[in-house]
Amino acid sequence: MWVKLAKHCLVLWIDSIADAQKGTLLPRVASPTLLLNALRDSSPSFPPDTTLPFLLGKDYIHAVYPLCDIHVYIYKERLGYVVTVPLVHKRTFSVLKMTPIPVHMNQNSSLYIDVGESVLCIDRARQYYFTMKESELAQCKVIEAGQYVCKQQRTLLSTANVKSCAVLMLQKRETLLLECDTRLVRLSRTVWTQLRNNTWIYFAPILDTITILCNNENPVDVSLKGIGKLQVHPGCKGYGTTAILYGNSNVGNVSTQMETSYLRFPASMIAAKS
Repeated sequence: MWVKLAKHCLVLWIDSIADAQKGTLLPRVASPTLLLNALRDSSPSFPPDTTLPFLLGKDYIHAVYPLCDIHVYIYKERLGYVVTVPLVHKRTFSVLKMTPIPVHMNQNSSLYIDVGESVLCIDRARQYYFTMKESELAQCKVIEAGQYVCKQQRTLLSTANVKSCAVLMLQKRETLLLECDTRLVRLSRTVWTQLRNNTWIYFAPILDTITILCNNENPVDVSLKGIGKLQVHPGCKGYGTTAILYGNSNVGNVSTQMETSYLRFPASMIAAKS
C-alpha cells in the first residue's frame, strides 16, 4: 500500500512539474471551484471600478483557466503556484478592424486612406478610444469568440479633444477629412482583401471576371467592377486573373444543406468592417 501511494505521489509530482513548465494548472492540484471560492473571498479587496471578466458562478467555471496566468516555483521540496487572474475596467470597447479600400479617381489613379494601426477600439458611448496592431490583439486572452481581455498598454484618448481620422470616419460625411492621411496609387488589376467567413472585399479598377467552381456544379462567371464584397460558399473555389479564392469548410458531425445559389453578392460598398 505504501509503495503504491509513493508511486502515485511521484507520478503526480512529475506531472505537476511538467505541466507547471507549460504554465498549466491541473484540476486535481487546484480545482476550478477552489479558484472561484478564492476569487469570491478576495472580491471585496478589488480596486474600485474593476471587476473580473467573468461572473463568479458555476456556469462560468470553464472561463477561469483560459484567463489565468500560472507561475510556479519550488521551495524546500514543495511545488508552489501563483495564479494571476486579470481584473478589467467596467468600460468595454468595441473592436473594429480598419481595412483601407481604394476609391477610383480617374483612368489609372485611385485614392485610399492610410489607417496606420489597423485595429480601432472604441467604447460604447464613443467617448474614448485607442488603436493597436493585429499582433497585439492576438496576444489578448479570449473569453469566447469575439470577446477579448487585453492588458492595457495604450493611452485612452478622448474623441472630443483628439482629432482622429478613424473615429471621425465612423460618422457620415460627404467630404474627405483633413486629418486623414490619404495616398494616391495606380492600380490596373483587381485587389482582394480577405475578411472572415469566406468573404473578400474587392476593388476592380477595370471590368474583371471571376469563375466560381462548386463540387459538381457548372461554373459560374461573376463580373466585377468597382468596389464590392464577395462571399464564396464552403468547398467552392474562385478563379480570377489575379487570385484564387478558397471557400474553407469545417469537417465535423454537423449536417449542412447546400443551397442552389453558391454566391452571396451584396451591393457595392466603399467601407467594410470585419
